[in-house]
Amino acid sequence: KFGGYACMQVISGREKTGGYSLPVAVITGELVPAGEGSSQTLSLYEIESVFHETGHSMHMILTESPYGILSGANVAWDFCETPSQALEEWAYDPGVLESISSHYITGEKIPAELAEKAIAARYAGIGLLYCTQLAYSLQDMYYHTSELPVDTTAIWYDVYGETIGLSLPEGIYPCLLYT
Repeated sequence: KFGGYACMQVISGREKTGGYSLPVAVITGELVPAGEGSSQTLSLYEIESVFHETGHSMHMILTESPYGILSGANVAWDFCETPSQALEEWAYDPGVLESISSHYITGEKIPAELAEKAIAARYAGIGLLYCTQLAYSLQDMYYHTSELPVDTTAIWYDVYGETIGLSLPEGIYPCLLYT
């Protein structure tokens, strides 16, 4: 079994004698099984994953490369994720959520307030994620540019408070996570 979602290029797009070989891509995903007596539904995470993998598939099937080795997602890694990450943003657009979401029995559309809360929760989590990544980067820079000896715990407390805006309780030693 395969866990999660993936997009795979089955046939690469490329020039060949007499024309162009059209690319073929397939998206696979392992859905969470429906509960007893209920219909199959997708979580917001699964919807985001479908949009993400659709971005990869579009990248693969819209290619016009003369060589199969250069077609589709056979590009620099940072650009490989660009179409998929752009498309996954659509899963959090209120209009898109409203158009693809409905109650599986009544057909009632997702309430705007619920969609707004789901979107806000996602962005709150993303903000914390990026602030934490910034804290790790600053921590690393301070470790390598400070005069010896380096008090790693003091640096982490300072950086965390500066970037996250919260104070860590005394007695937490996140530096030990890297051993």
